[in-house]
Amino acid sequence: MFSDLDHTLLALLALHPHASGYELHQVIKESTGYMLRASFSQIYPSLNKLHEQGLAEYELEPIKNRPGKKRYSLTDAGRVELQEWLASPVELDSSFESFDLRLAFAPLMPKETLLDLIDAALAWLEQAQSNPRAGGHDPVSFGFLDEEAVDMAKVRLVWESMGAQFAQKLAHRQDWLVDLRTRVEAEF
Repeated sequence: MFSDLDHTLLALLALHPHASGYELHQVIKESTGYMLRASFSQIYPSLNKLHEQGLAEYELEPIKNRPGKKRYSLTDAGRVELQEWLASPVELDSSFESFDLRLAFAPLMPKETLLDLIDAALAWLEQAQSNPRAGGHDPVSFGFLDEEAVDMAKVRLVWESMGAQFAQKLAHRQDWLVDLRTRVEAEF
């Protein structure tokens, strides 16, 4: 079983062949870092795992008076695993982190895979908006609060406002995805 980090590294190697672990760390920080945080202590074991599983290979770049720098590339098996991950169903939740991570690698996807990913998110959003519990957001409930211990007016104001903001966020994401889908259909 491979993690999101493993798959992210495969995707980054497809986009940045012959990258070192250090360079991959920099790319993650600059691109996918808001969706997936990874330290050197996570990246290097993941690269070793990908190498041991035959999904990545490396060449040693000699460095004077130091151990050589490993420059990683995908193997054919790594490319197959990457495409299988890109085409697999994504687990959607209200944070959309897994979706956004997958979407970041749209340049590596065939058009139909990208459209399927967008369609899955749109279906999830429709379900979440028609049934807030399915979207991971329960309607505001105050029954568990000790009404004498808290300022209920403040609770209602803030919590109902947060619920409204969440609904707006979902609606905005849905509008964006509908537009993105239309553009992908027309331009690719």
